[in-house]
Amino acid sequence: MYKDEIQALVRGFFEEAVDGANLDAFDRYCSEDYVWHGGADPGAIGDLHGLDRFKAACATIFEAFPDMECKVLDMVVGEDRAAVRFSAAGTHRATFVGVAPTNKRITWTGIGIYRVAEGKIVEEWFVDDSRAIFEQMGAIPVMRETSVS
Repeated sequence: MYKDEIQALVRGFFEEAVDGANLDAFDRYCSEDYVWHGGADPGAIGDLHGLDRFKAACATIFEAFPDMECKVLDMVVGEDRAAVRFSAAGTHRATFVGVAPTNKRITWTGIGIYRVAEGKIVEEWFVDDSRAIFEQMGAIPVMRETSVS
């Protein structure tokens, strides 16, 4: 695939599948044997193998944050990969990773690296600011200053 095709594929995945919370769209953008390499933070779910497992994990996020918006902030495209820096926000309306709904608007950022083969996304390396999510939900104490003097 050409770089502009990779960019369009990954951007479409973000806009239609992730930002649109459309699990059916995942099938158009991701291979059946999709591999998701999760964050390294303590308690992370680690690697997921298979599109169905990845979709199930995403469904928990879509349920917990039903109005979630996810925007691509930057994208760098290489030979068979795209690196994406994104922002996300949503209202915490259902239990998420054991934390009861708070009805708070939660915002976070993250980075994903997507490998493409044969016209589909086949692998992802992902990290987000999980600490910020749990701090905003009140599940863990705020550990950093929010302003600079």
